[in-house]
Amino acid sequence: MQRRKRYLALALAAVLPIALLSACSSSSNQAGGKVQISMVGDSGPANQITQKKIIALFEKAHPNITVKFEPATGDNAEQGSILRLGQGDPSLDVVTTEVGYEYQWYKQGWISSLSPYFSKSDLAKVDPHLVANETTSDGQFLAIPMDNSTMYLAVNLDLLKKAGVTPPPTLKADGLSATTSGVWTWEDVLAAAKKVHATTGETGLLFPADEAWPDVPMAQQLGGKASSPDGLKVKGYLDQKPWVDLMTKWKAFFADDVSQITNPTWTNDQFQAGKSAFALTHIGGYNVCAQVKFSCDAAAEPSFAGGKKVVQSTGIAWALNAKSQHKKEAAEFLKFALTNPTAQDTLINGDYFAAIPILKTQLAAMSTSPKYKTFPESVKVLGAWQEQHWPQKPMISPSNATEFTAISDALKNVRVGAETPQQAVTSMTSTVDRDLKQFQ
Repeated sequence: MQRRKRYLALALAAVLPIALLSACSSSSNQAGGKVQISMVGDSGPANQITQKKIIALFEKAHPNITVKFEPATGDNAEQGSILRLGQGDPSLDVVTTEVGYEYQWYKQGWISSLSPYFSKSDLAKVDPHLVANETTSDGQFLAIPMDNSTMYLAVNLDLLKKAGVTPPPTLKADGLSATTSGVWTWEDVLAAAKKVHATTGETGLLFPADEAWPDVPMAQQLGGKASSPDGLKVKGYLDQKPWVDLMTKWKAFFADDVSQITNPTWTNDQFQAGKSAFALTHIGGYNVCAQVKFSCDAAAEPSFAGGKKVVQSTGIAWALNAKSQHKKEAAEFLKFALTNPTAQDTLINGDYFAAIPILKTQLAAMSTSPKYKTFPESVKVLGAWQEQHWPQKPMISPSNATEFTAISDALKNVRVGAETPQQAVTSMTSTVDRDLKQFQ
């Protein structure tokens, strides 16, 4: 989940020759009247298997359409799409993005709206907040959500006991209701982390990265907004007090080495080695506790005292290349992947990223399914509950790529002491404001 290299990829898309980008791929009319479409998807081994299974299901149901799957190049699921989209490559049909980038891709003319291909009844089958994540202020549905994503707090109960700290309500020990109703504040977590560090010398709290993805929801907990409702202004929003407060609190987490960023980022290695009392981790790592030798449990994602309860609730999405020569067939594939229950079962059971149900019927079935009664599978239920009750507001700016990077840089600069909280907020706002001028 390394996300910081994407802005460079967006820039490179403007200079690389299209011949280099499309030479290895094409979508075409095949013999026998079949149409072939191409898809660039995530290159992770397990994720490739899941995506190919969904393709096989689609091809069986649509014998006149075949789908050529191409693993994405680069560090991120969407990097295989960015360069070719930027060059207007018509051989690419279905592209992978992370929720937020599609707003910029749409504004740049890289992807087409899916609204002409999805009816209201189609979208009514899907978790409404995930539909909202993909819908512009004027009602254009841009991409299908394929990763229902959130964070939770992994807890090393042995380290807490050694430090004399009573743990927060946790899923295995206390159940879902107690875990969500008794969720700790970040202030509670930091106090416990300080005690663990002082008593044991171990890290109190691990964060996955200095990145906007986990931290924008933390700003929203404090009342922060990333932009105007139409996404075209950040002055008066991104430069306000809640963001300064977030930066101040972010720096405080790392004082005296009480907290650390995981190394490598977005991994659970240090926590699983017993080197931290808490770890804010992605719900895709729902089975972290099944892979350790110490007493381990899962708590709900904290919020700041006096603030709102908000959790990260965006993820991977698939979209339609605006230059596709087979939009109808590609859109049919996207509709199948999102609304077909068997395809969605494949997605969930294949552990594609977070793998929390997306369809309303499957979300409802989690509460009675025996599969989700047992820990750590029950961590997915915690994740789904959080998303349903504490979802973040999506970032909808056409400068999202720049804004994600600017926020992430600000967080890191504050943590290492390169900027004060106010300086970081001023700098990131100016960076995004300059980029937005091209869309205003």
